Amino acid sequence: MKKYIFMELVRRIQRQPQLGKKLKVFAALGVVTLIFTFGLAIWAGLSAVNYAVVTAGQFIQMPVTQTHLDQVTAGIEKVENIGRTNCWLKAQKMLNLEVWLNQPPSENFKSLKSVCWQ
Repeated sequence: MKKYIFMELVRRIQRQPQLGKKLKVFAALGVVTLIFTFGLAIWAGLSAVNYAVVTAGQFIQMPVTQTHLDQVTAGIEKVENIGRTNCWLKAQKMLNLEVWLNQPPSENFKSLKSVCWQ
């Protein structure tokens, strides 16, 4: 059915050359409009990213922000090795077969429980 509609459209264009010219102009304007719209969208996106980068750079260089960042990094450095990391290390040690052969399983589970659930 669609093929017949398309064929009828082609016949009308061949019979009326004015209609063909109008369709060509309409298609060309549509393509130019799409290119212009996509160009504007890309320009707007790049402008937004540029604005965000410039604003973030200015914000980070402010003295108040610098002191706050220094305090936060100092606080992070003071944090000791958290129990979860110790739990992970203990669990990895439990994967070794020698640990299970040298100690009874109940002791292994108790040591793992004491490290992971403090």
